[in-house]
Amino acid sequence: MGIVRPGWAMSEHDLRFDAIVRQEHYADLCRCASERVPKRLLRPIGIAFTSLFAGVLAVLWLMAKYSPEYAFLAELSLLAYVGGIVSIGMLTLAVFRAQQRGQLREEGSFLGRRHFTLDEEGIRLDGAHGHALTRWSAFTDMSEADNTYLVWTDPGAAVMVPKNAFATSDLTAEAFQSFVEKKIAEHGAAAARA
Repeated sequence: MGIVRPGWAMSEHDLRFDAIVRQEHYADLCRCASERVPKRLLRPIGIAFTSLFAGVLAVLWLMAKYSPEYAFLAELSLLAYVGGIVSIGMLTLAVFRAQQRGQLREEGSFLGRRHFTLDEEGIRLDGAHGHALTRWSAFTDMSEADNTYLVWTDPGAAVMVPKNAFATSDLTAEAFQSFVEKKIAEHGAAAARA
């Protein structure tokens, strides 16, 4: 690949490498993004489910206490309720995982072969269907997942850099990480002065 777009000045200090972004990199992004969701958003959902569960338990306890002949119904209702909650959770997880695998097509605009260029402006991506520049000012931090380095722009969005890109490149993963961390730190220092 190695395409250089007009107007994109290159220097000897730029980092350039090729990689193939695959489904496993997208799965890393989805998993890490879900872990980064602020927990304060999940708290009301937890309170609602706990309240509902406590309410059902109270009704079933009262039913068993004041109507002993219906105690077996209370136990059966409790088992059905717990089974329903577990089934909903498992189904939701299965749908999420299936969606994760089938959302993006191979060699589409999101997955496929990419030429990465990291320069003074930001991270440039060239692919079969287009090219993009994300400036350093957009990046907040970088994390490492099983198969991917994730350079975050938002809690749910990141540039995915496959780890195996450095197996076939003269560039090392350590040099990549150092360059990215330095550029993010420089932007943070510049923003603090402004």
